[in-house]
Amino acid sequence: MTKNGNLTIKDIAKACSVGIGTVSRAINGKPGVKEEVRKKILNHIYEMGWRSNNIAGKLNSARKGKLVIFLSSLFGLIDRMNDNDVMGLLAEACTNEGYETLLLTGNRNECLEQCMQLRPHALVQFGSVDRTGEIEGKLFEAGIRLITIGEREECHGAMLHPDHTDAGRRQAQLLRRNGHRKIGVVCCIGEQKTIHSIDDMPSLRLRRYIQGIQSVHPKLSLEKDVVSDNYGDPAPLLAALRRGEHTAWICDEQRSCQELIYCAYQLNLRIPEDISLVTLAPAAPCFLFPMDVTRFCPDNKARVAKAMELINAPEDLCRQQEFVFFKRYHKGATVKKLNSTAAMAAPL
Repeated sequence: MTKNGNLTIKDIAKACSVGIGTVSRAINGKPGVKEEVRKKILNHIYEMGWRSNNIAGKLNSARKGKLVIFLSSLFGLIDRMNDNDVMGLLAEACTNEGYETLLLTGNRNECLEQCMQLRPHALVQFGSVDRTGEIEGKLFEAGIRLITIGEREECHGAMLHPDHTDAGRRQAQLLRRNGHRKIGVVCCIGEQKTIHSIDDMPSLRLRRYIQGIQSVHPKLSLEKDVVSDNYGDPAPLLAALRRGEHTAWICDEQRSCQELIYCAYQLNLRIPEDISLVTLAPAAPCFLFPMDVTRFCPDNKARVAKAMELINAPEDLCRQQEFVFFKRYHKGATVKKLNSTAAMAAPL
């Protein structure tokens, strides 16, 4: 220990019978440490009341009830799809109301362990993790406000997400109102090339989305009309476009939309002259697409306002609630009206 009685990283290494480098990696959530060793180190740190220097400065904010932790995967930071500006807007709002924010990223369980040490006023998780874990339950029981920006099967705290069922329904209504009856769907579902049932969809968001489309367009065949982005490999989508069976396409997000535009270009298909297109995507920036794509956009400002309301509210108001937000419509120029007497007059 130091002269003032503070525990040092050398003391932790000695007590746990490991090297100083191992302690450093465990504290900072880096790879190269066996799980049982990591837990041993973290448990010892927790029992001794020590905190690493890189988060020590956050403890005063935590003690004062003014620390809000953001938790996101590394992939989520790079590609947040329709949540692309929620984190920045929420961080700004927290700062304006006197909170200090801390971003944790990497292994989710390890980040949650750090949250247990810091005991923040609130934890905001970005992305869709279907199941809750033991650590998250402990955070919940400790009175920490848990907020998820996304959709989950299970959630201790509050969920804030766009209504993807309604979004799918409104996209299908728009196309059918313009006379389209042969509609295809491109979804970011990975390397699974054929969908046999709704349960094959890898997330709650996509299951709700497809169900919304089918509520208006019941003839949608999961096997024939739903195409995977195949992790950016355009082969399945190129094959579907070559068959020429669809007059319009629905895309579940900006990546699938960009892939469809690329494939159409490769096959000399004009949008909307040859195929119509509608997607879910952010309202901005405009350079996401080489054309003014017809889209439904998330109301991220409304979600940030609700998140701040929950952060400031008593903790019992943050318990197992689901808040759903409707998409805003951007008309764009990628939907062509077909000459069809059977076009539906359904409202948007």
